[in-house]
Amino acid sequence: MKIFIAVLLLLCLAIPAYAEDEGVDARGDIVSSSHYDIDGDGELERVDIYLASGRRYVDDTDWCGKGEKWEGEFHVRITDNKKLLRDNPEPLHVEFFWLPAFELRFADYNSDGNVDFNVTGYSGCNLREVYLYTIYPGGRVERLDVDGDILASTSESSTGIVNALGDGCLTTQHTDDEQGVVQETWCWNSSMFFLKDTILVGGEEGVE
Repeated sequence: MKIFIAVLLLLCLAIPAYAEDEGVDARGDIVSSSHYDIDGDGELERVDIYLASGRRYVDDTDWCGKGEKWEGEFHVRITDNKKLLRDNPEPLHVEFFWLPAFELRFADYNSDGNVDFNVTGYSGCNLREVYLYTIYPGGRVERLDVDGDILASTSESSTGIVNALGDGCLTTQHTDDEQGVVQETWCWNSSMFFLKDTILVGGEEGVE
């Protein structure tokens, strides 16, 4: 009986070693740090995405979203020569980012004179949903509305390949399991992006 109790105690002590990694409180971690002259004064501002609340952990569940990641609520902070311009209170529309930290891609997607950037959220094993944000000269960050979902296939986990065409339109590409590689053109109508055109890359006809 004593031997049985001793074995049972050893098994109980061993259970935590196999429990899911709960991670660490990673509030304040900078997941992205980039520089851009957002107000046109010739000086670079710093654009940081940081974890306002949440954790950093290793997701070892067997799915395409596994890996080491930050998970929680992410905010954008703009600084100018170490002086805070704005710490934006509205969180990004993303639940997690994989490590390591990444740099943003900047462009004026809707041709309104303000610089924009994108981040991506998980939408499938080889698919990301693209979220577009604009930065106003004072440092305010605002999400650009989209009538639908902008998708991109990318090996990068945190920012998509979005090509600004310079006329308020942009293109992205993603792989459709049935149709192959699809290119979408999205255009700005003064209030949101709408899907203007969809074609098979290399094909001649549009995809309805």
